[in-house]
Amino acid sequence: MKLRMTETIRMYFDADFEIRQDDELLGKAAIRNCMQEDPGSLTVTFAGRKITMTYPGVTGGFKGFDPAYRHLLTEDGREAGYIERISDGGFFSKDYHMEMVLDGEKVFCYEVKLGEEGTAFPLYRDGKIKGQGRLPQKIYQDRYNYTLAAEDEVSALMLILCLCYRYYAFAFVPGKETEKAFERTFGTTRNKAIRDKYDPDYEKKV
Repeated sequence: MKLRMTETIRMYFDADFEIRQDDELLGKAAIRNCMQEDPGSLTVTFAGRKITMTYPGVTGGFKGFDPAYRHLLTEDGREAGYIERISDGGFFSKDYHMEMVLDGEKVFCYEVKLGEEGTAFPLYRDGKIKGQGRLPQKIYQDRYNYTLAAEDEVSALMLILCLCYRYYAFAFVPGKETEKAFERTFGTTRNKAIRDKYDPDYEKKV
């Protein structure tokens, strides 16, 4: 299945996305009350499920920088899993991938920067690519618009959660004015192991 996840509302502390297949609305994602002192929550509604993502902050004795940014996933009052980022080259590396556990299954989502082609987010389940998202290089008025391809609804849901996490934890800046012009996103992933996770022809196969 091929989807679009389009940011429709970007406010100081909230943001909304619509998830569509062609013109049919299949789901939504919403950030609410995300402030510097309280990150609020993000809720994804898709494939008959409603999953909420929250950031509990650093746990344990260490109260400083949290490199993993582990967010919890809950559904119907129960813990459904978590999602976090892992460095792919040491503490000071700029390359990361996301690891998510949902309903007991661990999946991996990689961030592959492709220069002028934008950024790709291949999703792996059981060692095989099962979905891939894309973000263009140019982002207009702080609106993040993704295209997604996935083999099934479960893989699509997992990919949506990973993309939402990447936006919620690292791209959304609470209280920021939206840009009147556009922002450019640059960069190229040099880590061969990460770059090899990207399949340039994946979307054609789905």
